[in-house]
Amino acid sequence: MAAPAIVQAAGRLGLPASALGVEAIFQAEQAGDARAAAVVDAFLAHLHTGIGNYINIYAPDLIVIGGGVSKGMRPYLDRIAVVEALKPFKRYEVAIVLSELDEHAGILGCAALFH
Repeated sequence: MAAPAIVQAAGRLGLPASALGVEAIFQAEQAGDARAAAVVDAFLAHLHTGIGNYINIYAPDLIVIGGGVSKGMRPYLDRIAVVEALKPFKRYEVAIVLSELDEHAGILGCAALFH
């Protein structure tokens, strides 16, 4: 679920236009807005499922969450990294971190492929 999908979901739930940005939606959820909480909970559930599937297939040592979605996600990292669900084998450990490149991560990664 990318940032535009989160914003669309928030709009469908009637969040005001001023709150229609990923960071604003996260802030509204932290301030107790039930509509924003529904959007954030759905997003985190999808993200957790996707990360879990990726881990079970590839068993990476590190997962970096980037893009516009990573803005404002720091308070939610613990909810994403539920250890019991993300262990394909006994001693497996993975670090889940936020990119320092924010929404520029994708384009810089793409550019690095052709450098």
